[in-house]
Amino acid sequence: MGYAFDRFLPYLTAGAAFSDLHGAIGPAAARSTDSTIKTNFVWGGGIEYAFWQNWSAKIEYLNILRMGDFTYDSLGACGAATRCYVHVGNVNLVRFGLNYRF
Repeated sequence: MGYAFDRFLPYLTAGAAFSDLHGAIGPAAARSTDSTIKTNFVWGGGIEYAFWQNWSAKIEYLNILRMGDFTYDSLGACGAATRCYVHVGNVNLVRFGLNYRF
């Protein structure tokens, strides 16, 4: 959602983020691996400026909230009493873009 002021467009954005998390431990010949797909909430905002005819440039910030945790150990590589644990907290992204409108 945004509002254009002549050639300048500030905006806010929100939605869903889909993350494919992978974990691996051990040497290549006996590696214990697993993966999981997490769905998270993402929010952010940005500014876009139309600088010439059909061209615009933008900068955008996105925050993906708490990507998630998961445990795995398919080969016992983490020890008998424990399991391998992957934790990914919030992810912050800054994106730059150049757009051409047909």
